[in-house]
Amino acid sequence: MKTQTISESNIKFSGRFWLGLIIFGFSWLSVFQIAKAQNPVFSNPGADTSSIENLPEISLNVSPPINYISVQPGETKSFQLTLQNYGKRNLEIQLSLAEFESNNLTGQPIIKPNSKFEYLKPKNPAWSWLRSNLVKSGETVKVIFDITVPTTAKSMEYHLTILAQAGITSAETTAADMSGELNSTSSVTGLIGSNLILAIAKDSENLNQIVLTDWEIPRYIDSLGSIDIQGLVKNTGNQSGPILGRASLIGPGGKLLKSWLVYPDMVLPNSSRTVRFVDTTQDPAASSDAWLTRSNVKIENSMVYKPNWLFGNYTLKIQLFHQDYTDIQPYSEKIVQITALPYGILAIIIVIPVCFGLFLRYKSKFGSYIVSKTRD
Repeated sequence: MKTQTISESNIKFSGRFWLGLIIFGFSWLSVFQIAKAQNPVFSNPGADTSSIENLPEISLNVSPPINYISVQPGETKSFQLTLQNYGKRNLEIQLSLAEFESNNLTGQPIIKPNSKFEYLKPKNPAWSWLRSNLVKSGETVKVIFDITVPTTAKSMEYHLTILAQAGITSAETTAADMSGELNSTSSVTGLIGSNLILAIAKDSENLNQIVLTDWEIPRYIDSLGSIDIQGLVKNTGNQSGPILGRASLIGPGGKLLKSWLVYPDMVLPNSSRTVRFVDTTQDPAASSDAWLTRSNVKIENSMVYKPNWLFGNYTLKIQLFHQDYTDIQPYSEKIVQITALPYGILAIIIVIPVCFGLFLRYKSKFGSYIVSKTRD
């Protein structure tokens, strides 16, 4: 097995890399919309809204689900969140600031409330943290935030979550209230969030360093079995970054049997994440963009090769890249030889004669024992 570690040389971000970060960040959409699946406050905004009868009772959407922003010390930047009330009910909304960290496995964020981060504030004082604001049914509100970083700020990355806590208000009634469909004093509340990955840095150096760590790679397998590989990567750098990588399986005759693209999930600094894959065997020469932009792309949790029969030496090669998918740059790599032999068949060939011999031996002894007992 050969292992190389990504070098720590400073590589400047290209425009393509920054665009890639933004695209890859949207893969976190499901994990950043907190409690959307569990809480009745959050319904599908794609519902038919042509009439009030078709509206869900309560529905709030916050977009975008994630922002990735880089700010230099002494600089001020602004960004915007959009709150959309798609439901029939008016909502009282309070914004608060929290932080998140990775669970070191799936990328699911662990929310830590009551952040003490001081450089981020709503531009409009009316939307100050924990201040209630009315968002009426069908209304869309745009909230602008300022990030003001002092010149003395330390260069590091912050992982923040802007939480919107929504509750039904009785300040104004809707047609649903008038018809008695829902009590206007109901205390239904819920949370939805938008995550912000904020990098404070003096320049635009690429400071993520994602390397291969623990992988479940068998060295010997049975010919009637299959190759099924899972593993983790770890970001040992100081910035979040996507997992850029490829993998291939070469058969005993040197033929390419399977190829995979590592799905570019984001990995936070000093955290680990399970790798996911896209099977590219049908067109291994296609670019990563061509595969990732397909509408029917299938993401799998492991690399699987399961033919009817395995025999001989197979070579599994896994590569991670730093900035794009070219081999000329530093990368982390594993090359493992997997040997497949018919262990099960050999075991059967050996076990059956042994069992038959033992049967004959003990059958003869048992017969002699019965005869002796009969004579007695």
